[in-house]
Amino acid sequence: MMCNTTVLKSLCPVMAMGLAFTASGATLTWDAGGDGVSTFQEANWTAIDGAPGTDPPADTVNPESPISLDLFVGGSATAGGTGAGGNFVLADGFSLTVQDNATFRLALTFQGGKGISNPAGGANGILNLLGSSETSGHFLELLDVSMSDAADLELNSGVDPLNNTTIDLAADWTGEIRLLNELVADTTSEHLSKITVGGDAAQVGVNVLIVSDGNTGSVLTVIPEPGSLALLGLGALCVLRRRRA
Repeated sequence: MMCNTTVLKSLCPVMAMGLAFTASGATLTWDAGGDGVSTFQEANWTAIDGAPGTDPPADTVNPESPISLDLFVGGSATAGGTGAGGNFVLADGFSLTVQDNATFRLALTFQGGKGISNPAGGANGILNLLGSSETSGHFLELLDVSMSDAADLELNSGVDPLNNTTIDLAADWTGEIRLLNELVADTTSEHLSKITVGGDAAQVGVNVLIVSDGNTGSVLTVIPEPGSLALLGLGALCVLRRRRA
């Protein structure tokens, strides 16, 4: 279509922006420019690819609607919480990355539980948890999750918090997966097979530990590799020598 009239010329920039977010797969980053809370308020996101420095068009990020974008929450930002809306749905093959010291959260309630999901029938959505970030919600569904550094994940559902979801933990990951309503036995029998550590199947006592959180939940952590333990011991020895000196 040619923009060769005054009316069309005024519309073309808007149309081009819409196409950038629907066809080219723009990337959004959280900037808290709106209410600073709702993950579904476009003013809280800014484009870093496709239309730099601008908010995405209305209805780009809606609850219960697949989002065909790669999204980033970083720095020390806190995204979500009360007023966050419904489920955060990633379209097939698109990703949400929570990194640095950021927090991404959905309301932790059984009434109208909120989670991060992907519509069935295609490639899973992708969730990357990095740095010292923390992500919390009710459940994850049809996602491929990777966790590294000291990133934490907390889920509140007591039915299936990792529904058709796989999690790959880096071998040197030092964070926690907290399933607040899954006992140790349930986590072991129902969810251990969904988890890998450095690409290897998770095995209790071999590469992961699962302990009670002291209530109705469980906490999963990675057992450090021998090489990592040796480095930790060497670091402690150096500190001890310095103190003696």
